[in-house]
Order: sequence, then C-alpha cells, then structure tokens
Amino acid sequence: MQMLISSPSAFGPSVVRRFWFSIASTSLVRVYALAASLMSVMITARWLGPGGQGIVAAATTWASLFASLGSLSLGQVAIHRATERRNEAWLGETLGTLMALAAVISIGCWSASFVLFKVTSGKIFTHLAPRTIVLAFVLVPFVVWEFYGSNLLMAVDKVEVYNKAQLVGRSIGLALMVVCWRLQLSADAAIVIAVISQAAVSILGMRQLFAEAAKAVRARMVVAKELLVGGLKLHMNAVGSFVFIWLAILLVNQFRGPVQTGLYQFASSLLNVLLVIPTAASLVLSARVAKDGPLHAWAYHRRVLIYLTMVMIAVGAIAAVAAPVAIRIVVGPKYDPAVPLFQLLLFSLVGQTFAGIMGSQWIGRGLFWQMSALTIFTSSVHAAMSFLWIPRYGMYGAVYASLVTSGLAIIGNGTFALICESQFRQFMREREDLAMSGDIA
Repeated sequence: MQMLISSPSAFGPSVVRRFWFSIASTSLVRVYALAASLMSVMITARWLGPGGQGIVAAATTWASLFASLGSLSLGQVAIHRATERRNEAWLGETLGTLMALAAVISIGCWSASFVLFKVTSGKIFTHLAPRTIVLAFVLVPFVVWEFYGSNLLMAVDKVEVYNKAQLVGRSIGLALMVVCWRLQLSADAAIVIAVISQAAVSILGMRQLFAEAAKAVRARMVVAKELLVGGLKLHMNAVGSFVFIWLAILLVNQFRGPVQTGLYQFASSLLNVLLVIPTAASLVLSARVAKDGPLHAWAYHRRVLIYLTMVMIAVGAIAAVAAPVAIRIVVGPKYDPAVPLFQLLLFSLVGQTFAGIMGSQWIGRGLFWQMSALTIFTSSVHAAMSFLWIPRYGMYGAVYASLVTSGLAIIGNGTFALICESQFRQFMREREDLAMSGDIA
C-alpha cells in the first residue's frame, strides 16, 4: 500500500497549475492543428464543392477504416504496458516491436482491400475510381503509425513532441491545399495532400522515441504476443469507435451520394474542432496515468471531467448561435444545409467529452474487456439506427443515431466515473488511517 502513497505536495497547487497549463498549451497547439485541418476542409469545399468533398471524405474514410481495424489498438495497449513497467526500461522493445507489427499490418490491409475490390468488382467502393482508392490507401501505414507513435509519446510524457508534429504536418497540408486550389486540380490531388500531411505527422516523432529508447530498439516476439493479447481484448473498442465515427459517412455516401456525404462530413469536421479541448485534456491525462498510475491520476481526472463538461456546454451554445452566419461567410450559401446538421450534432458534445476524458482511466486500469463491451453496445445501437435511418432520412439519420449513442456514452462513462471516485475516496481514507497510525510520514 505504501507504494501508492503520495507526498502531501503531490496534489498541491503548483502541480495542479502545471497540469492545467499543460492542458492549455496542448489545447492551443491542437487548436491550430485542427484549425488548419478545418481550413483545408473549407478550401476543399470551395474548390471541389460538396460532391468532390464527398469523394475525398469517402476515400480517406475507407483508408482510415482499414488502418483503424488493422491497428488492433496496440498503441493503447502499449500505454498500459508503460503504466505497469514505468520503473523498467520498456520503451526500446515496445517501439521496435510496434514498428515491425505496423509493417505487417499495413501489408495485410493493402492485401485485404485488393481482395475486397476484386470480389465485389469494385462495387463496395461506391462512387470511387480505382485510382482514387489506391491513392487513399497510401495513407494506411502512416495512420497506423500515428496510432502507435502518439501513444508512445504520451507514455513517455512527450505530448509536446506529438503536438509539434501535428503543427508541422497540418501546416504542410494547408499550404499544399491552397496551391492545388489555385491550380484547380482534381479530388485526387486533395487525397495526395492528405497522404503527405499524415506522413509528416506520423514520422516527425520518431527521432524523439529513438532518443528516449537510448539505442535499445529491437523487436521481440514475447512483446508482440503480449501486445496482441491485450489488443484482442481492447480492439473491439476501436471497432466500435469506427462505427460511431466513420460508418455514417460510408452509409450516407452509399445511399445518398457524394453531395450529402460532403455536407455531413463538413458538419462533423466543425464538431471535431470544438472537441479540441477534451482531446487535449485526454492526451495530457493519458501521460499522467502512464506516469503516476490511474488511482493517483483520478485527482486530476475528476476535476477535468466536471470543468470541461461545463465549458463544452457553453461552447456548444455559442457555436449554435454563430453557425448560420459563420458557415455562410466562410464557405458560402451552398453549405447552408450543413447548418442544422451541425446544430443538432452539438448535442453530442457532452457524450463525446465524457468518452474522451474517461478513456485513459479504462486503459490505465487494464479494463480492456469492460471498455470494449461498453463501446460494442453503444456502437451496435448506433449501427442499427444508422442502417435503419440513413436510407430513410439521409444525412439527418446519421445525426439522430449519433445523438442517441452519445447519450448512452454519458450513462456508461458516468457510471464508471462514479466507480473511480468511490475507489479514490477509499484510497484516501486508507491513506489517512496510515498517516494517523504513523506508518507514513
């Protein structure tokens, strides 16, 4: 028990200030990265229109789907491994093993997509030309490695390195997007830009990881087995996350075509910009959990959960009022149909905030099956509603499904938060009892 006891200053004002400063600085960097991504979306909207943007969204979503499913959530399992071995030299063998697995997984994704294309005669990739599909799937290894590399950087408390990679990669993408817009190139050019931008984000953190590993990078079969076993337990959470995030885009494209796909993807992109602060907080909290353990980290977690929920409610209200004017000014009247979509999606902010903030507690405690079970349930509901409502209501059906499952996410993660709070209070009572008995200083 004594190993779990912090000094009285562990939760002092200076530590709290540094923690919130870390969230604030990370948020600012993420704001820029997401703002750059949003600007790219807006440029694409003016450059290609809803139809062309829908093609880009569908193609890159397919690539992200294969990368997400193929990644097996090994990056998140690596964070749990770092938490358990935080007093050991764990990084070198974990980094080397993940690099080897990323190569194998990328080849597997390419092979699976080729077989799927041949078996269906390309029909599964509706409205997408073969060349467009090939270009989009170059994204796969870079998306896979971002999943792995970003989690490793969080585990060694180098979130700022990942943030810088985001800055550079998104800036490159934005600059290239402006050039292609001026040249009036095709949708394929936008996909190539997405590949270049993603490659920069994925690769730039490698130098820091090799430095932290101190030349001890090597792949080990025993580590691969450990990661894969954990991944099999946790990966259904990633599958469920895909259902929640990307299935709607593919179904809208399938049933209603590129125009509605572009409108829905645009509204979703605006929502993702508003989620920048919860995302930044999640990154910082993951590093804190890996460093101190989930029990100690809960002292920060609960504050973040309460304060950010209130902040996001206020942000959502402001965004709902500003949307009609702001969207028309930025991308023009042809995107007016996206305004009510975006306003409805704002009701999902609280649910997504809860899910993002609580994620590192699930992983840090090793509750892979439990986290996956919750996600599978909510995502199954989301998938069923999407298949039922999107053919009938189009892009609005996707929004309705998101709102219902966001409510389920609040219930599931809120219950888990109460459990974490109960365990933390028990820990603090035991700490006080030990202090009174003289067992600790």
